[in-house]
Amino acid sequence: MKTNVVFLLIDGLRYDQIHGDFKESFTPNIDSLIKKGTFFENSFACADGTILSLNTVFNSLFSCKTNNRARKIILNENNIFAILKKSGYSVFGLVPKMKIYDPLTKIFENDENVYDWIENNESLQTILSKKIIDLLNKTKDNSPRFTYLHLLDLHPLREGNAPKGIDKFYDEKFGKSDYAKTVSSIDFALGEIIKQIDLSNTLVIITSDHGERIPFENKRNTDFEPKFNTTKNIGKKILPKNTHSISGKILSKISNSIKEKKIKDNSVNLSSYQKRSRDPYFTLSLFDELLHVPLLFVGKGVTSKIQSNFIRHVDLYPTILDLLDLENTSKIDGKSFFPFTKNFEEELVSYLHTMPYEKPHTADSVGIRTEKYKYFRAVNSKNENVHLYDVKNDPFENNNIIKN
Repeated sequence: MKTNVVFLLIDGLRYDQIHGDFKESFTPNIDSLIKKGTFFENSFACADGTILSLNTVFNSLFSCKTNNRARKIILNENNIFAILKKSGYSVFGLVPKMKIYDPLTKIFENDENVYDWIENNESLQTILSKKIIDLLNKTKDNSPRFTYLHLLDLHPLREGNAPKGIDKFYDEKFGKSDYAKTVSSIDFALGEIIKQIDLSNTLVIITSDHGERIPFENKRNTDFEPKFNTTKNIGKKILPKNTHSISGKILSKISNSIKEKKIKDNSVNLSSYQKRSRDPYFTLSLFDELLHVPLLFVGKGVTSKIQSNFIRHVDLYPTILDLLDLENTSKIDGKSFFPFTKNFEEELVSYLHTMPYEKPHTADSVGIRTEKYKYFRAVNSKNENVHLYDVKNDPFENNNIIKN
């Protein structure tokens, strides 16, 4: 009997809030799954954004081969879903209702395959948990099956918003930061979802597309910006309407100037890692807080183990096929790390690229990473924004060797 698969991707989930010495979140359900399965401590995304990361995962190709400037998910002919379908698997899924996910919804066999997290606030703490549980129960008779679930509960933090429906997690036992509290709320929901899955005949994979910033001392870039609310209100009352636009621009410049000075004054004694933690959420970055992601395999055919292997996103596709005993004849960049005790003879190298803005930007970066070192620079110039880190001995990337 073929093994069923549930692939659960938690958008924006960074490694250190699931495992390790710096964890603040309260995750008893994920902790329990880690004890039952194989958890990888050194798993890394190839990009700092969703689209390039998913293109890498689904095609087992680095983003330079699926379009570094892609604005939607790209599925090549021999993507993992196509291979699974050819091997007799039914493919189901539930993803956010957004255009970028349309290529996925076209291959899912369930009709109700999207949720509206933007307008209807469909998150795990509102209605999404129920939708996932309903999907898992409806498809139990379809075997073998592969189910892809994409969760966006952490994403509101990127827009500077507090996630809805997690009021009961605003207690310090669930973490000090908004990020940690949100992870705690996700874990609570996962506890109910996992109850619907028979781990004796199902392989569950939990990972992320990229990590996220957690502002040092919970102070974001915008928290240093003066609001001038009283000044604005008075100005609207006493100034002619035709001056509101220009006066608003002047006030904005003053506000930004004060903000930058406050940030500089409050960053004097901070490390490089702490300083960049306060960068605006959508700042392009190839630092490990945006790339270090959790990776857990639990269920059928998986033993209990913590692994320190260097694993890349591009390696997931061939590994999943190996676990399912399915043959892959496609030319791909990834290498299977199954069995999980495997040691690669050659040093693995990961190609890195920032998630692009709609137009080329000076912050666009390209690079490579091995288990020990990371190098990246500006996309359009080998001499700009150049970084080299000994990530083995400097895991927070505070010391740019190039500058020494």
